[in-house]
Parts: sequence; structure tokens; C-alpha cells
Amino acid sequence: MEGLAAGRRCAGCGAALAEHDRYCGSCGGRNVPTEELSRGQSTPGGASGTQPSNPLARGFRCTACGAAIAFDAAAGALRCAFCDSRFVEELPPAPERPVPAAVLPFEVDRGRAETLFRGWLAAGWFRPSDLARGARVERLAGVYLPFWSCSARVHSCWTADREAPATSRSDWAPVSGEREDRFEEVLVLASGGLSESEVAEVEPFDLSRRRPCSPELLAGRLAEVVALRREEARPRALQGIALRAREACARGVPGHRSRNLKVNWLADSLTAESVLLPVHIASYAYGGKVYRFLVNGQSGEVVGHAPLSPWKVGGAVTAALLAALLLALALALALVLGSGCAAAPSAARAPLPDLVERYARRTVAIEVLREDGEVFVGSGLVLDGRGRVITNHHVVEGATELMAFWDSGLGVLPVRADVLATDPERDLALVRVALPDGVPAWAVPFCREEDLRLGSPVTILGFPDLSQPYPGDEADDAGGEPRLLGGYHEKRLTVFAGVISSLHRRADRTLEKLFTDATILGGISGGPVLDLDTGSLAGLATEVYVESETPEDAPEAASVEWGTISVVIPVGEVRRFLAAAERRPP
Repeated sequence: MEGLAAGRRCAGCGAALAEHDRYCGSCGGRNVPTEELSRGQSTPGGASGTQPSNPLARGFRCTACGAAIAFDAAAGALRCAFCDSRFVEELPPAPERPVPAAVLPFEVDRGRAETLFRGWLAAGWFRPSDLARGARVERLAGVYLPFWSCSARVHSCWTADREAPATSRSDWAPVSGEREDRFEEVLVLASGGLSESEVAEVEPFDLSRRRPCSPELLAGRLAEVVALRREEARPRALQGIALRAREACARGVPGHRSRNLKVNWLADSLTAESVLLPVHIASYAYGGKVYRFLVNGQSGEVVGHAPLSPWKVGGAVTAALLAALLLALALALALVLGSGCAAAPSAARAPLPDLVERYARRTVAIEVLREDGEVFVGSGLVLDGRGRVITNHHVVEGATELMAFWDSGLGVLPVRADVLATDPERDLALVRVALPDGVPAWAVPFCREEDLRLGSPVTILGFPDLSQPYPGDEADDAGGEPRLLGGYHEKRLTVFAGVISSLHRRADRTLEKLFTDATILGGISGGPVLDLDTGSLAGLATEVYVESETPEDAPEAASVEWGTISVVIPVGEVRRFLAAAERRPP
């Protein structure tokens, strides 16, 4: 609603009117505003009653550009401030023109405006070097431009998606809310001589320093007559209010990230008052052409058009082309020489033996001594130089002691490990080791989930628990259990290759799980699953699904396994788990 005056109706159709409406929005009929009725003017053209002086009641129209201005004799010879034309005609007296409620006085005089303009000309690198010296200011006129300053009370309801907590299986969670705001000083340009795009560049204005309008403030200045009726300004004001309401709702969405913001709003008590704001309108000549510029009469902001130097533009284009050519040559040379980044594995597809060699010193066996005395074996991947190792939660569950081992043929000594974080729902865990000598410190690259497709080739690295004793070692008499944690089985890195057999995706297109035909044996849990196309991490091995059946003629409890499928935790879940672990206090 727009602040309808109590009891005020259109004389033609009876529709409700706002107190300042001269025309009915329903039938278009003319009506007398409330303030004129209170002064005793009974008809739109009447003249009864005493009216306050309107500084814009007498004006002139430029026959060249059509702009209408009010003129004060102290301003000098009458010329159009917008096109510099002397061909102007006096408009009929119109006391019903809106009386400006406030004026924002000029704080930047003509001399200061020209100084700021010269500095603005010299600031652009692509402009001619002699532009500031050679530009000739043709005219510089301070003009009060008319605006409608609108205010409204707004009730907004909004919905959005916010970033979900780290423990959630989805990245986004729905939220909603509502709020009450009052938006003040929404400006709508009411000028007929300048466009909204021109004036938007010279804003903002500090309206807190405006003063009530009086002839003394306008003395010696030109002031443009309002060219946009109050009724026509309201739809534009509502557009600005809608933008402010959306910005306010966006700030109210909790969390660091949000998306899909939708806002429904209702404006109430919409008011509008006419204000005059100061702008210097000027033009200058250079190279036989005339350019227009504006100077904010309060802040000194300068906007406008300026010529460009063809030599400077041409030089910049030539330099950019040369730089692009040199970059292309460098890339071509790098491809020819086979150069790449030594800090991390190359993104280009490498032969499987080369990929295994890169990750051999990053893949570890993890042996866990549990509370019940059982020794459990799993695998893991060293992520970076900080000694962080990613593995499965079920590998370290219930651990009282952990040790990390490397392939026995690498000569790397085992080290003890500590659990940093676990996530039973994702079946992921993060442990930390002190990296021994010989283990590379580059950060493991992660592939993008959207790059994983059905049939993408993958390989799994890990340490299967084959229960192979060291030569010369003998099992204990009491059942062949290992004597020491890590001292019984030889550690040999094993490679399994296959393809992605199935992609299970959520509604938001992120992966829930992967299936592969690459084998996962006991002890491989937590081992890295590598994408052969990019040489990066695609996920972690976690478990095996086994399908079996019992033939009708088979003995009881006898079954036949007829199919297995390996399950992989996708890299997206690994990313989310690591992000949550980083945010967790130590």
C-alpha cells in the first residue's frame, strides 16, 4: 500500500487516492491534492487562498533539447544548462508544480569543479598525454537537479539454501525468515535533461545535510523543473525498494554461503518528497569534438566521457598479442620437452607403473592394537607434508596403539600414529605420523567428482593381510597369534586395477558412493583409489559386497559366492570430512 489519505477519493470514479495525487491511477482524472484543498483551492485551476512562494513556478523550456529550467536573474544570461542553447521559451505560470521540500546546497564551487575536472582528465593512462592541457572548457553551470526522495515501510518474507553443517550428508540446508524494515531516501531522478545512467555515476549524495527549500538557496543558480510526476515516480521507487529489501534479506541468511534466495515483500506507507540536488554540468572541446562531463556539487565526484589515444591503445593491444604469443610458445615448448610440475604428480594420464611408483611412498599399512587385544590391519594415504594420513574409521575404531608401516622393500622405518579425527557415518578417520626420511611432502591432488564417469579406469593401492610370516619366524604355540604389533607380517604394497562400475548420486549431484570391479581384500580398507585419467585421488576403499546362494542339494550352512563388488568412499566425502576436521578445535 502507498500511504492513502484517509477518506480522499477520486471525484470521477471514487478510487482511493494518496494525499499528493493529482491524477487518479484508475481512471486518469485530475484531482486536487490535499494540501491545496487545505489552502482553499477548490478546483485544479482555481486561485482562491494564499499560497506559499514556489521558486519553480516560473520556468523556461529549451527548444533544442526540451529541458525545463527555473531561472534566476542573478545567474546571468539565460542559456540551457544541458545543451548550451540560447533558444529558450518561457513556460506559462504553473503554481501547481511541486514545491521542492528540500535543497542540498552546493559545496563545490565553479573553480573547485574545474580543478577536479582537470585532475580527472590527467588520471587515465589511455588518454592523450596533452588532454589535461589542451582541453578547453566550453561551459560549466551549476544546476539543481530534481529528484523524488521516497520512503516506505517494508515487510519481507524470504527462503534460501544455506551451507549445511559439516556433519550433514548434504552441502545445503533450507532456511527461511521474515523481517520488517523502513527504507529512507530512495532517490528517483525527475530530470528531463539527463539520463538515469549519467546521474547514477555521479551519485551518491549525503541527504542528511539537506535544508528546507527557499528562494535564497536558489539565488544565482539554475534549477531544473520537475519533469516526472509523483505518480510516475512511485513504480521506479518501488524497484529501488525491492533491491534494498533483497539485499537486507541476503544479509539475514545465516552462514557464510547461501544460494537460491527468494523474497516476497509488501511496501506500506510509501511517501515521496521533491528535493533538489547539486550538479555541475559542463562540456569541453578537444580535437574538434565536444564531450560532456558532470561534477557532483557536494562530493566533487567527476564522471563523463574522454577521448582515447590511438597510439596508447594500439601499443597495449600489440603488447597483449606479443604476451599471448610468448605464452603459447612457452606452452608448446613445455609440451615438446615433456616438462611438468615437480611438486606434485602431473595431471596428464601416466602409465600405471609410473603412477604406482609416485604413490608407493605415500601409501602406508596401519596396524591397530584394539582394547580386546586383537590386531587389526588396514591401509592409508599420506596427504601432505604435515604427516596427515587418511584412512577408514573402522580401521582405527577402539585403538589403543597404532603404527604406520611402509613397503618393506623401501627401507622406511615404521612410526607410531595418533588419531586426530573420526567420522563413523562417513567411515573416515584422520591420523597423524611423524614423516620419516624418504617420504615425499607434496600435497595429494584430488580429482573432481564430476570428472568421474562410468567406465573410468581406477587403481587401488594397499596392504592386504595375507598372514605371511617373516622367514625364520614361528607362530606362538597358543594358536599362531603375532608376538608384537607389526613384527610378524611382511608389508608388501599391492595394486588392484579396474573401472568404476556404478555411480550413486544424491539429488544435489554429489556422489554418495562408488562401486568398482577392482578387488578389495582384508587389509586394503582405507587404501587410496586413484583415477588413472588424472593421476589424482578418486576416493578410499572401504568394504566389499558379497552375493551368495545355497544350492538346494547342498549341505546345511553351505553356500556358494557368485558375485562381489568393491565399495569406494568418493573424494567429495573425503573433502567434506577434511574441511570439518580443520574447523574442529584441537
